Amino acid sequence: HSIAFVGMTSREISVYGVGGTESTILTWEVRDSLGFPIDIDHRDTVEFILMGTPTDTTNGNYAAYVSPSKAITNASGRIATTVNSGTISGVLQFIAKIHRETDGFWIISTPVVITVNAGLPDQSHFTIGADFFNFPGYDWVNNTDGILVQVGDKYSNPVKLGTAVYFNTTGGVIDAS
Repeated sequence: HSIAFVGMTSREISVYGVGGTESTILTWEVRDSLGFPIDIDHRDTVEFILMGTPTDTTNGNYAAYVSPSKAITNASGRIATTVNSGTISGVLQFIAKIHRETDGFWIISTPVVITVNAGLPDQSHFTIGADFFNFPGYDWVNNTDGILVQVGDKYSNPVKLGTAVYFNTTGGVIDAS
């Protein structure tokens, strides 16, 4: 009658190959019309679908995927699958569904949202710009100029908010922040 989401190991995963958690295990429970988990005698095959998957597979990028894509419920009416990140950051929506053979009806879970965060900063995906390019600071103490930095990972994804970036200079001082 329904598919209830039980939980996942992590709501946020990292893109592949950057040293973070790259997968999460999602668990559902299939329930009968009274809200009780189905037993082994009423087990059924559940299909898992990724919706809204980032699909820009240019430059060697690949999208997230689910494994297995179908499975049979256990004796407690539960089923689990693993979502693996690709190399593209973004938000994934994930559903579980069952096709009832008796009447052709589809039972579909509510969507589960997973965030795929970008990886570590990569110097070849680093952009920097100043408010003023010809900044008169040679003979002034404590003169400041605004600097804007855009940092990406090795797959051109913007890095996670709060990622630490280190700067150094051959003239002047850069404050830590």
